[in-house]
Amino acid sequence: MQVCTNFWAKVMALGVATFLCAAGVGVDNPEAWAGGKGKKGGMKGRKGGGKGGGKGGGKTQPESPQTVAAEALSKKSEAIQDCGATYGIDKGATKVLIETRVTIHSSGSILQIDTTVAVDKGDTKPIKSCVDQVIRSIQFPAIPAPFTTIDHSWPIRPG
Repeated sequence: MQVCTNFWAKVMALGVATFLCAAGVGVDNPEAWAGGKGKKGGMKGRKGGGKGGGKGGGKTQPESPQTVAAEALSKKSEAIQDCGATYGIDKGATKVLIETRVTIHSSGSILQIDTTVAVDKGDTKPIKSCVDQVIRSIQFPAIPAPFTTIDHSWPIRPG
């Protein structure tokens, strides 16, 4: 029994050594154990330690529906902040907070927009109207879910 156990232990060790050599990890390459220069631990060429990371032909994880929709919304952040600056800060407010919740259908169409605006001075209606108009102009991509909801806020101060 001892011979059999030692045999399988050697086979396993050989398999691990073969894998590590194929990944570029060895005695002569200690950087690969630490992840290389400026990287967080792990083997060189691997990301996240799971399936699909790193370079090569592995499958990549698709972005979540929230991430896809949030990227489209964040591209219009400057225009939304301009709404707060033009109709809030330029009218005498010193603090403007714009918060929005957008619900997107799988086709990319907007199902609902809930925008809340808070200002210390002035009217919130023009800001809300402007923000909603900017959000409605966004061409959201189709998403791999029945719908998704994204929340975003923009605090704006003069300066």
